Amino acid sequence: MADCIKAKSRTNDRPDSAKEVKVDCRYLWSVAHAFSYTRLSEATDNEHVFDLLDCYSSRARRIAATYARFYLEMEQGCDKGKKGRFYWMALGALASKTVACILDTWQLKASFDAGFVADIPIPKEYELMQIAEGLGVGNLWLFMDVATWHWGFANFPQHYFRGMNCEAKRNTDTLLDNCPQSGVEGGAYTTVNQELPWASYALPRINKLQSTPYIKKGMQLAEKIENATDKDLRQNLQLQHLIEVANHEQEMILQKLIYTHEGFKNWLQIERGLRLKSLEAQQSLQKRQAAYDKATPWQKLKTILSPQEQAEVLSDSAKAAIKKLLLRYEFVFAASCNTEDLELKNIAPDTLELETLGSIEDANKEGYKSRMGWIGSVAEDFHDKMMNRQEYMESELQTIAGWVDEPDHSWSCLSPYTGNFE
Repeated sequence: MADCIKAKSRTNDRPDSAKEVKVDCRYLWSVAHAFSYTRLSEATDNEHVFDLLDCYSSRARRIAATYARFYLEMEQGCDKGKKGRFYWMALGALASKTVACILDTWQLKASFDAGFVADIPIPKEYELMQIAEGLGVGNLWLFMDVATWHWGFANFPQHYFRGMNCEAKRNTDTLLDNCPQSGVEGGAYTTVNQELPWASYALPRINKLQSTPYIKKGMQLAEKIENATDKDLRQNLQLQHLIEVANHEQEMILQKLIYTHEGFKNWLQIERGLRLKSLEAQQSLQKRQAAYDKATPWQKLKTILSPQEQAEVLSDSAKAAIKKLLLRYEFVFAASCNTEDLELKNIAPDTLELETLGSIEDANKEGYKSRMGWIGSVAEDFHDKMMNRQEYMESELQTIAGWVDEPDHSWSCLSPYTGNFE
């Protein structure tokens, strides 16, 4: 894909002469989108051609790095004196790292291999591959959305809410063309989002990446965080910002892209059903063991000799073992995928209904099941650690920020691009 991301203008040999190039919101958002796309790409021998990384987990790590860099104010247009205004980005970095970790598990590798093991027709909504595909779709298009909003805010603050008011004018249909033959006035050519993976599926569902009340309020709060001098007020604003962007992320982007997708949703439900049956079997074994421990020697002997009892124990044991084979949903507050420190992770409840949006307020309700309920719990833990263990958390974010040039492990990738998600 050709991506002429430099502004070009013909000039002449007269000293101190100039040629006017029209810079409007279309141009600003085009450049911002070009930043997001090229961050997930590798350069080629052609100056203006970039290859999007094929490996989903490689993309996820670069996305995590970019989010961390925005929080740490390391990106173009950022200001280290304003660190903390892009608060959601710190949580987003850990979340995208979690996606990368999941994509690299053997279970997700199996979801790809299952599509090639046998030439047996499988209904599309039950193709295992759609689990990893869905994570790839959500991760990519959330990044194209949220990273672009933050880059625009950091680089053109005078035109974000004020000046040209570009916040209200973002629309992928109005971005400048990347084709030199298009004859765009001023000669500025940038990436065409319609050529990115799953664009025809994603863009109509997420309203062509136009503004939402959540993201608008979230970025307004980022501006307030910049100007807040009172520590308590600033921390309160950060949490509000985090919640608004999280609501935007989950309700306006991911819910529409993957959690209403029949294939993705079906597999979440199947997995939860297996998990709950496995738990029931485990509880049944525990009850049998407790009864056996209280039994008389004669009762124990009858139990041991009973074919029916042995068959039921064997069946329950097999079911109980299934849980160990399923993915474990947990959020680790570190650059690593795993930790033995229970203080540094939030484990999702077994009853979690990921496809159910719910409300972030559900975090404080006993027995919460919804996705936003768990995210609310994660957000509370995250905020507590950012307030009380800031040095540790920012050290982990610095490590993640170092993944910005993560190579494309396409030759050994556990989750290669197929584009099979419609």
